[in-house]
Amino acid sequence: MNILTFYFSGSGNTKWVAATFDRKLKKSGHASTLAVIDEISMAAFVQSMPEGFDYIGFAQPIYAADIPRIMRGSIRQFTEAAKVLTALPANLFMINTFAYVNGHGVLEAKKLFKRLPFHLRYYLNVKMI
Repeated sequence: MNILTFYFSGSGNTKWVAATFDRKLKKSGHASTLAVIDEISMAAFVQSMPEGFDYIGFAQPIYAADIPRIMRGSIRQFTEAAKVLTALPANLFMINTFAYVNGHGVLEAKKLFKRLPFHLRYYLNVKMI
């Protein structure tokens, strides 16, 4: 499989989880790409994105029982840019890192993909200390 993971990390916890996930995927023989959302233009990235991804994922920390504003904005940019593309996979996954309470991060993110040809297939909540 070919997997693309966009991530945002405030404290470094999500970066560590995303990098560990990436290493494990590669060790298992999958192709994996990480993209840091605060270092890219999401619209430009999506429009120039190579084809062939089986899954696209979003990894983020949970802030106040929700995904961070920067990630919410990036997901909106992703969905807007992806509306004109036909080669993107419909399969999505989410990775949430949290300290105390997970909250509703995956449910809030799922709302952003409503009425689009994307399906949130998997999510992982990782409690960090």
